[in-house]
Amino acid sequence: MIRKTVLAAALAAASVAPAAAAPTIIGVEYLERVYGGCYNASMCVVKGTAIPAGKTLFVTDVSCVVKIAPDQTLLTLDLASRKADEAYTGLSAALQPQYMGITSVRYYQAHQQMRFVVFPGEKPVIDVIKSKAPGDNFADCTIVGVLK
Repeated sequence: MIRKTVLAAALAAASVAPAAAAPTIIGVEYLERVYGGCYNASMCVVKGTAIPAGKTLFVTDVSCVVKIAPDQTLLTLDLASRKADEAYTGLSAALQPQYMGITSVRYYQAHQQMRFVVFPGEKPVIDVIKSKAPGDNFADCTIVGVLK
């Protein structure tokens, strides 16, 4: 029983709910800032807001700043989408992060133009995977697109 509780707590910690307010929508223009972190986890999922029924989000740009522990390497940074039951849709778009330097943490930055679709009821998510679990794993991203 203790093992299940510990596993559930670890999985909850590795997946972060949106830390910002609802997305900004002006006409069909969509902008959402998603950010969060997962301490001592090699994979961190930062979740956006579910797309409303009857609407589809066409993502055009994603920008991210990622902080990880100084002795680690960023392996994957991508935009994906999840269904209401948290299952991945199987679609993702890789971002091309650039190493920006090291202080007490290692910084990466990415800006990617793309065409990525998030369907009604799904939510955009940013996946951050680093080389080892210990230490920081933090992402601050902006998702821009058209909501039709």
